[in-house]
Amino acid sequence: MTRERLQVLADTVMQIKHAIAEGRDWSAYVLASSIIVEGGDLEEQLYLSTQLDARERNILKTYQEAERRAQRG
Repeated sequence: MTRERLQVLADTVMQIKHAIAEGRDWSAYVLASSIIVEGGDLEEQLYLSTQLDARERNILKTYQEAERRAQRG
């Protein structure tokens, strides 16, 4: 991972954390979705996971599962 990409990820993590702290969970999920997309870069997904606490990961996982269910119809 390049230094530039790592900085983008670090900035995104901070935005995610800020959104969750403000109660804007959907906004946090939208930010995270650029990293946690199906078939996305595993290294980036691991970085995101290690930077978030369990509560933050659960919030994002809840939205991710809801989106999967909605796509299945």
